Amino acid sequence: MAGLKTSVVVTCCNGERFLREQLRSIASQSEPPDEVIFGDDASEDGSVAIAREVLGDMAGEVTILTSDSRLGLSANLTRCLLCSRGEIVHFADHDDVWDRGKVARVSEAFRGDLRTELVFSNARVVDAKGRPTGATLWSLVGFGPAEQRQWAKSPLDVLLHRTVVTGATMAVSRRLLEAALPLPEGCWHDEWVALCAVLRGAPPVALADFLVDYRVHGSNLAGLPPRGGREMLVQAGWPRDSRVGPWTEACERFGTTSASDQVRAAVAFALRRPGRSTPPWQRAKRVIELGLAGDYGRYGQGWLTALHDLVEPALYGRPS
Repeated sequence: MAGLKTSVVVTCCNGERFLREQLRSIASQSEPPDEVIFGDDASEDGSVAIAREVLGDMAGEVTILTSDSRLGLSANLTRCLLCSRGEIVHFADHDDVWDRGKVARVSEAFRGDLRTELVFSNARVVDAKGRPTGATLWSLVGFGPAEQRQWAKSPLDVLLHRTVVTGATMAVSRRLLEAALPLPEGCWHDEWVALCAVLRGAPPVALADFLVDYRVHGSNLAGLPPRGGREMLVQAGWPRDSRVGPWTEACERFGTTSASDQVRAAVAFALRRPGRSTPPWQRAKRVIELGLAGDYGRYGQGWLTALHDLVEPALYGRPS
């Protein structure tokens, strides 16, 4: 295990504003990655030129993929992953900055347990100029002390309530990557890969280390959850029918286990919840039934998800 080859996959679209700093942080790791795959999604700025400049002097292998037309995040990421050859594959956003010891610390976690298939870490949240905001990534995605204690017992219980594994801090084993591809439609890649790891019987390893400066600048493709009252209610509406397809596919792909049975039960809960067009009296009846059964606490965020379902038409408007 001492000689595990590492790959870093960087996806980018019009990222020249922050790209140079991120690529330099990857190139100057205390334990340099063996290869970097840079996937540019039809950028109209100088992103590709910056990548060639910064990565050109790296000792490891460098592959720069370009595109004449916009692929979208999923397709761009997939082609980069398929090009990678490392036993450990790091995911990287173009606008963050890595701690100099990130690759070494993550490799240490993989070497510590042969069964490890996914490692993710905490991160400092910084603003557009790289200044700390005082927040941490885990605190903002709802992965606080209580959730971390629950994670140690059952990661799936946490994942069915919220996404806490952020792709920008994530690294996976080659065997997990091969099992998780192709990425399904309608599901963020980090959420999907984490679920795949759990269903394969390999709970993701959570490192409390701040291995990334996670930059929030107003143009993030996938940002942090908003914190207003209405936004928190909207977030509490998860999981809904948008997760039914991917979660069902995950269960079918990895077979019947106690974990997949739990995921199927969460899918059944999502399908039983009232929709936007449900009449008011039926809505109230359904919410009461699910509440008395304990399903809102088991698969949602308790009373907050129940409140979401009660006021859903006011949140989004009724379907035309």
